[in-house]
Amino acid sequence: PLPIAAGVKIRYRTKIVPAIIRRNGSLKTVLLKFRRPARAITPGQSAVFYRGRQVLGGGVIMQSHDIASREILCQKIGGEL
Repeated sequence: PLPIAAGVKIRYRTKIVPAIIRRNGSLKTVLLKFRRPARAITPGQSAVFYRGRQVLGGGVIMQSHDIASREILCQKIGGEL
């Protein structure tokens, strides 16, 4: 059930960063809210959601809501969320 605190990884070589994952009014999209700005977020990139080492799901980034990339809209592509 959402919202949920999880780790999010945007690119293969980056570290997992903490975020809150919330529904965005649709069962097919979620809003990721990062505690710190995420860098170089681009629509089309994948985001993978983790709890520890367990993969919770993932999505494709549709847009960044603000210039500091603290909020990102994702279309879900799989997982438990």
